[in-house]
Amino acid sequence: METLVKILIIIHATAGGLGLISGPGAVLTQKGGKAHRTLGKVFYWAMIVASCFALVISNLPKHESFFLFTIGIFSLYMVLTGRRFLSLKRLYKDQKAATIDWVIAILMFIAGAVMIGYGWSISSENKIGIVLIVFGFISLRMVGSSVLLYRKKNIKPNSWLLEHIARMMGANIAAFTAFLVVNNHDLLPPLVAWLSPTVVFTPMIIYFSAKEKKGRAYEKIS
Repeated sequence: METLVKILIIIHATAGGLGLISGPGAVLTQKGGKAHRTLGKVFYWAMIVASCFALVISNLPKHESFFLFTIGIFSLYMVLTGRRFLSLKRLYKDQKAATIDWVIAILMFIAGAVMIGYGWSISSENKIGIVLIVFGFISLRMVGSSVLLYRKKNIKPNSWLLEHIARMMGANIAAFTAFLVVNNHDLLPPLVAWLSPTVVFTPMIIYFSAKEKKGRAYEKIS
């Protein structure tokens, strides 16, 4: 059993490491360019694998971790919806969100509410509660944004691009958070390790979103 667990952890860590490298690479390369598309696909699949294995590992005996499970769900949601918005470029016209889009939104709404509720219940005795509340609110904010677009509320030609940027940057936050928490070894206060990626990446989300907000919808990004 322990041998199997070690194999799962190695696969999870390898995929996570690949995500840590490819994610920033996709962010920093020209949007719509070959390098961006290639790195973006590598990041997507690396995070899918890392997230799925995180969900499995976090439920194994002696390796139970609600935090790892939460990061896995958060990462999975961000990359899935980030990728889905590439297929929803015509929402501002005649396109409708698919059933899978609504299912993902509903499941994440439930997960986000659980994060906030559980985080609040333990926040007085465990600092991880604050982290869960933060991630829960980010999740609900993203779900709310998705639902408004699916219902054609305040939608613009480049809304899909803004959501794609926010989701993929959110997945980067999850990847770096997991890396710092696992490899911290008391170098940083736990709360700093948990929340510093959010503090660093959130201004980047705002910057790139503001940069594209008045731009054209880049149909070539895929």
